[in-house]
Amino acid sequence: MQCDDLNPMDGIERPEKFGGVFSSTWSKYGPMMNEARATLQAFPVPKPIRAYFEYAVLDRPQPGYMLLPLKFLAIAEQHGGITQRHRDYLPWYVLAMEVVALLDDTVDHTPYRSHRMTYTRRFGECSAAAMAGYLMNITLEQTARTAPEVLPMVVRFFETLCSLEVWELHSRYPNIDDDVLERWLDNRYEMATDVYVHSFNSALRLHGLEELQRDACKHFAALSQGVDDLVGIVEARENIGENDDLKMGIVTFPLVAALRAEPQVAVALERVWEPCRRLRTEAMERYLDDLERCFDDTRAEQKQLLDWLSQHAVRATVDEVLRHAALLDGLTPPYLRDSVGLVAWSYIDRLRDVDPRASMQARLREASLVSG
Repeated sequence: MQCDDLNPMDGIERPEKFGGVFSSTWSKYGPMMNEARATLQAFPVPKPIRAYFEYAVLDRPQPGYMLLPLKFLAIAEQHGGITQRHRDYLPWYVLAMEVVALLDDTVDHTPYRSHRMTYTRRFGECSAAAMAGYLMNITLEQTARTAPEVLPMVVRFFETLCSLEVWELHSRYPNIDDDVLERWLDNRYEMATDVYVHSFNSALRLHGLEELQRDACKHFAALSQGVDDLVGIVEARENIGENDDLKMGIVTFPLVAALRAEPQVAVALERVWEPCRRLRTEAMERYLDDLERCFDDTRAEQKQLLDWLSQHAVRATVDEVLRHAALLDGLTPPYLRDSVGLVAWSYIDRLRDVDPRASMQARLREASLVSG
């Protein structure tokens, strides 16, 4: 497919649905993010693939997983300030997150991201694999040039992420067994942990400061995944072209919570997932077509499962998110506690309309009661 009709976006949009630090700092960090994008725009990409690079990296109003570079800036600012070294590294951090988004979209067969056709859906898995390799190489080279002490973290998170993406692709629609489901959840959190290690500790390492333990970052991964999974249910994001975890055979905490609360969930889930286990998950177009045919016969069970998720999983998932927030707080060094807590609650606040306990206001009231 030709790609000569594409143009990069001029400016980056603020993440409107997130409050807290992501809202209060946008007037300062937004220009830095646009500066980073301008650096990527100016990078000397070979002319034959320039338009494809722009579609993968530049041509949308929000970069992939943009909260992580914003978190990097927030941690840097609160512990010594955003230095020129942080700003020099920022474009390559943004690019690293575009690689993560491209890998996720390819493995998850995601047709749309933020109302826009994904690179993989538009140009195919072969092009996506080659583009991911090209972008990853640029990320590693430029990290080595601008922030060499951060490079081991980047290598580690790519290694962990890619290996567990392969595992996830070939482990969809698992048997409904407690040990299998727990292993699934643990691997999902493990997949993101080193990404969060990098988001916190790259900012601190460039200041030469004590870093956050990996165990703490795993709790952050769990709480952020819980937030994302619950938002996916209550906002029905499959209606805007994003994936439905239930259909894709992915184990989430909300699903596990529903299984624990209602024995009939396992019966319905087995009926929905059993025919999907025979699908080949490697090729996007064929898989998505075959998946729809599989689900034609189980519409009633799917509706019942969604009802049970809404009934049993919402409060339990918020409980789990708050539990991981408390464990994260307990593992965070005292000098980092306020800044890490602010970032964590800026994620949790995304659930403010789902459960009032998850709002930033509730957190501030709790903090004032404790201090009083």
